Amino acid sequence: MAGKTVNPTRMELTRLKGRLKTARRGHKLLKDKRDELMKQFMDVVRRNRALRAKVEQGLKEANAAFTVAAALMGPEVLEEAHAYDNATIDPAEAAKRLDLRGIPIFTIDSAETKDIDDAISLQKLDDGYELGVHIADVSHYVRPGSALNEEAFERATSIYYADKVIPMLPTQLSNGICSLNEGEDRLAFSCLMRLDENGEIRSYKFVKSVICSRVKGVYKEINALLEPPESETDADLTDLKTKYEAVLDQLPTMDELYRKRLVLRKARGAMDIESNEAKLVMDENGRCIDIVKRDRGTSECMIEEFMLLANQCAANAGRTNKAPFVYRVHEAPDAEKMEKLSATLLACGLNAKFKNPIPTQLELAALLDETRGQPIQIPVHTGILRSMQKARYAPQPLGHYGLVLADYAHFTSPIRRYPDLAIHRILTEMLNGVSASQLQRDFNEFAQQASEKSSKQEVAAVRIERDVEDLYKAEYMHNHLGEVYTGTVAGITPRGVFVELDNTVEGFVPAAQLCKGEPQVIDGVSMLDPLTGKSWMLGSSMKIQVAAADVALGRIDFEYMVE
Repeated sequence: MAGKTVNPTRMELTRLKGRLKTARRGHKLLKDKRDELMKQFMDVVRRNRALRAKVEQGLKEANAAFTVAAALMGPEVLEEAHAYDNATIDPAEAAKRLDLRGIPIFTIDSAETKDIDDAISLQKLDDGYELGVHIADVSHYVRPGSALNEEAFERATSIYYADKVIPMLPTQLSNGICSLNEGEDRLAFSCLMRLDENGEIRSYKFVKSVICSRVKGVYKEINALLEPPESETDADLTDLKTKYEAVLDQLPTMDELYRKRLVLRKARGAMDIESNEAKLVMDENGRCIDIVKRDRGTSECMIEEFMLLANQCAANAGRTNKAPFVYRVHEAPDAEKMEKLSATLLACGLNAKFKNPIPTQLELAALLDETRGQPIQIPVHTGILRSMQKARYAPQPLGHYGLVLADYAHFTSPIRRYPDLAIHRILTEMLNGVSASQLQRDFNEFAQQASEKSSKQEVAAVRIERDVEDLYKAEYMHNHLGEVYTGTVAGITPRGVFVELDNTVEGFVPAAQLCKGEPQVIDGVSMLDPLTGKSWMLGSSMKIQVAAADVALGRIDFEYMVE
């Protein structure tokens, strides 16, 4: 009986056939659904690919447009520029100048810099220092009334974006005859300063000179020589010392002078507000493949301080000689902005008491130092920065509030800034013995026009640089959708918060993701959800996921990740 087979009944067979038919129908439905989902998925992939191609094409076109913009100089400008193709300095002109080619002068810039307009030299004296800041003599080549000058005046500044530049001057000058290239004789405008043992300026003089840079210094390399990192091998340092052999003995003296200048700077209350700058790493196709936060080492700060000294001397020369001039001015904050700052400080738990409605630079510098490295550093530093007036150019010596200087101008970058070129021209006439009254007649209107035009174009250039940087950052983050990071709250609005990542990329988190109730924003410093009691403050950390990156708008959206 156990081995006997029982055939199914007709009714059972009918039921089984019905179930099989249903199963087949269900399988077909699932297959059709799968095929439809696959079709929809492939449509999304194709649309994404098409969008990606469109974005890449847009970036290529943008790059091309910038390249075209850089080249769009009139035929007269180009004709004048071509006169300097492969140019060398005029020996007859060099013979009229102070010959400094025997002095170990050198430059320090970023590795990628091609328009090198400043060089330095330093000698230790028994009673102090002799500092030389040697600037490309652009005014010798760009003369009043020339097409080159008119183009430079209209542009007023070079525009830098990613690894490219839209130059104020054609490359024949900016990267050629005016650039203080290593091993090449160049005409310069030198500021020779005597400083005492404490680093204070005792005297200065401006001279037309001829120089030859011994080394094209690089910030990173100079920093390694001044403060060797643990990763640097003896062989690496030996190679660096060989490269900088001609100027190596100057580096400790430069560091020494910089430290003394830093003490003086702090003593007068010059403010050191920290800000983050990004370096965009590009591939051969012009795509952003990485974003690195720029770190400022000793050499960057050192060169900044030496340039500041020369700029200070130039402004002092203009004012004391009663010459028309283009000053770099930074006016004191107004009372309204100070009220907002006080509210910000109170929101951070600081009840700062200032002696007067407008605080002194020392009072603000003390706040900056007090909060540096603390959780409230970002809101305090941001609040102080927002309370400041915008620096600008003016024909009057209105002083520089942030630097705590009565006299300040821009003298050290005539290749990329027109105000520097303008005052080179005025200082040249002063050296030639032109009277104050004649200078007034010749340059009053020029100084006014150069100040107004340069201030306007500077604002436009900064906006362009920031907008382009936003586009590249969005392109980069588009390749990192869905990835999770921990960032820092960098801005707070009723609509939501801005979160900055370690690489300086900033994205937006809507308030609806953070708050169940109506968000309460206090002085742009903090956001409170009244229903949950949760709060976020400038400088606090936040875990986010990259949700979207609109390359066309340069906008990045983050999604809040509950920890």
